[in-house]
Amino acid sequence: MKKTGFTKFSLASTAVFILLTIFYFYVGPVFSSGVDAVNLMSPANNTWTNENNDTIEFIFNYTGENETASCTLFINNVAYGTNDSVLNSTPTTIYANHSINEGTINWYVNCTNETTIQSAIWILNVDRTPPIITIQSPLNQIYHENWTWANVSLNENGSWCAFELDSNGTNVTMLNDSMKHFYANVSNLTEGLHNITYWCNDTIGNMGNSILRYFTIDYPPTTYLHSPENDAWQNESSITFNCSAGDSIQLKNITLYGNWSSGWHANETKNLTGTSNSTNFSKIISDGIYVWNCLAYDNSSGSDFADSNYTLKIDTSGPVINLISPSNNAWDDDGNVTFIYNVSDLSGIKNCSLWITNSTQGNFSQNQSNQTVVTNNALNNITSWKFGDGIYKWNIKCYDILSHAAFSSTNYTLNIGNRSDLIIEDITWTLSPTPYAGENITINVTVKNRGTANVENKTNVSLRYGNYFNITEIEASDLTAGASKTITYYAPGNLTVISGSNNVIAVADCNNTETEQSETNNTMTKTISTYLNITILSISPSNTLQGKNITVNVSVKYDNGTAVPGLSLSNFTIYDTYGGSERNRNSYLYQKDFSQNATGIYVFNYTAPAKANGISEHGTHNIKIESKDNSTGYYHDGNSTQSSYIILAPSLSAIFYDYPSSMNTGDTNVFYITISNSGTVPIYNVTILYSSNSSSNLALNRTSCTISNITNGSSVTSCYTKITANAAGRYKVNMTSIWGQAENDGNYNGTGDWFEVTVTTPSNETPPQQQTCTTNASCPSNKYCLNGVCVLLNCPAGYTISDHKCVPPANMTKVDIIEYPSNIFVIQGESNTSYVKVKNSGTISAVVKMNATFNISGVSISITPSSYTLNAGSTTTFTMKISTENKTE
Repeated sequence: MKKTGFTKFSLASTAVFILLTIFYFYVGPVFSSGVDAVNLMSPANNTWTNENNDTIEFIFNYTGENETASCTLFINNVAYGTNDSVLNSTPTTIYANHSINEGTINWYVNCTNETTIQSAIWILNVDRTPPIITIQSPLNQIYHENWTWANVSLNENGSWCAFELDSNGTNVTMLNDSMKHFYANVSNLTEGLHNITYWCNDTIGNMGNSILRYFTIDYPPTTYLHSPENDAWQNESSITFNCSAGDSIQLKNITLYGNWSSGWHANETKNLTGTSNSTNFSKIISDGIYVWNCLAYDNSSGSDFADSNYTLKIDTSGPVINLISPSNNAWDDDGNVTFIYNVSDLSGIKNCSLWITNSTQGNFSQNQSNQTVVTNNALNNITSWKFGDGIYKWNIKCYDILSHAAFSSTNYTLNIGNRSDLIIEDITWTLSPTPYAGENITINVTVKNRGTANVENKTNVSLRYGNYFNITEIEASDLTAGASKTITYYAPGNLTVISGSNNVIAVADCNNTETEQSETNNTMTKTISTYLNITILSISPSNTLQGKNITVNVSVKYDNGTAVPGLSLSNFTIYDTYGGSERNRNSYLYQKDFSQNATGIYVFNYTAPAKANGISEHGTHNIKIESKDNSTGYYHDGNSTQSSYIILAPSLSAIFYDYPSSMNTGDTNVFYITISNSGTVPIYNVTILYSSNSSSNLALNRTSCTISNITNGSSVTSCYTKITANAAGRYKVNMTSIWGQAENDGNYNGTGDWFEVTVTTPSNETPPQQQTCTTNASCPSNKYCLNGVCVLLNCPAGYTISDHKCVPPANMTKVDIIEYPSNIFVIQGESNTSYVKVKNSGTISAVVKMNATFNISGVSISITPSSYTLNAGSTTTFTMKISTENKTE
């Protein structure tokens, strides 16, 4: 017989490779060898029980060459009972021969017959303590509804909770939103004193009950609104409110609420007595539309508003009228006039009428009323006709629906008859296609009489352009009704082109010698410009990466619309504004296509700013193009308006928060890091490095943090670090570097942070004491209870701490072998079939493959299935068949 030795097996899965030395092979002839194996069967490994030594069945079997064996149960390495006649391959039960304490125990079985073999060691969790029930609601107080929430929390995971109301013998099962929180809605409660008791099971069947909790139901009072009537108009500002309330026990007070003067607020409170009462509130309120209500209280602090707010509408003033047309002092030549006005009123308009008088009449008199329905807050009109020549005063009078009346605040004057009306019809000038400063200019001004009567006197027309000013007289005969007259102003003299943009101003009847239909339309202004008009037609692409080229399409024209041809790159300058700072970036502007320059079209390549020190100018950039032409002696120039493009890049920054500014020697604390991406694209594989300036005196349990990705406009706060003060002094924790990767755009750096900690040694310092505990709940959340002492959790990298446990990251693959035969014997020339059970302890699915490798000649192995997709938390079993050749090594 020859032992082949230990054989190593490897298990491969997604992102995981585990190598375990778990199988012991025997290949050769079979001889008698006593006990071959002891196999534990029940209770299953790492399960829970609430039973005791006389009810817990420890079941196992043994296999071997002999018919029986003597087997002993060990609990925590102490013998708890022996069976001297355990039958071969037969499930056998041993009960512990004395009590088993609560907690986690290890148990195994030793069997002896010629040889002694120990089984695997299994874990059994013993819990006979019922859960502790904490009543969250109802509290021992008064509730003013006919229902309340029943809420309890447990100190451990529970499987079921119920409540019993008023000791009625009926348990009502509750819902739960976690294993430790159960709730129910307790409804249809009558007024008076009630009690409630809770019953809960933990996950292994230990049942606990709460104390008897008492609470009182007292329905709130009922409130009613009486006056003023809802949604009715009030004609006065003095308002009396009346409201009442009723209660089953005793009223206390009632308060008037409304939204006049300063928004929704309490206006006044009055005391009430008895179980039914009412009161009045008197208020002076300005015109408007408001809402109001009353809030009543009883003696047990129950309160109630009326079911809905009432609307209060107050209008104590007349309508507001604005006269629109004819405008004040307007002229009309035929006496047929349409009078247009706007009228508005809070309550609405009943009717409106035209009131008019002329200089030969006395007081105003009503001319006529609107022939159509008057529209509130809109233009309305009244048409009247056959007014004789003369000067009239007119106004509009309106009534609202509450019969308040008002006129417009100003009477308008209307002139009826024929009058001249002089205007500047046009201003033109004659220049070269590319005007320049100092060039002679001819300006033409056309005056027109658009009135219905001839001009009665000679008329003066003025022209001003820069320092040039001229007044020209026109004969009355040249400006009969409807006639026009053009005046031409020539160089030489001061009439030459002025550099830049300057106004030409012409005024008809500048000395105001003519009485016209309108005295407000005598002036015209135009602009003569020597500037170029530069327009950025397009930027493509509008979103780009740092340091990449964009195409800028530009149109260049003179002020008269003529294209500016023949320009070269040197004629242009580009300015790029970012973060409020404008920069000349002409060295990054390149000619791309000037083939359309005859039409004034120029196409450029422009290189967007590249990142500097790993940081990019992410976001919006505004560019402006400046140009000048090739004129001899004088350049025409101009600037475009700003157009924008966006650089797509991340912007990474990190700050410390919740960090300690002072500590005592021996203290341990925690600080956190917030990493933000304020850029325009996501960033991936972010790494932050940080350190203490004295790692021995101020120790950090980690000095780096990695984040897989941060979307643009978001932050991540999952990084934290433990900090331990070992010696007094002032220390600095500083971020030394921060970087990440943008998709298809390389690495980006970020801005970091720092903080300082002052460490002192307290007087009479004593060594820190260990915190004792009975359960995990007795410890801080970052510790767990072990042998009566709170122990700090030490979680793997990437894990977080929650509820005294290490919680794996959201996307983690972890595969474990949880069951396997401790020894495998293979007879020469035969085969053995064994089973290996694996579990996906990660948080995502994984494709699992198992391999077994060893260096033994003549031995072959096959494993089924070849692979298996294993969901998070699930298990599966692989079958492994080992065969040997018929020869002895």
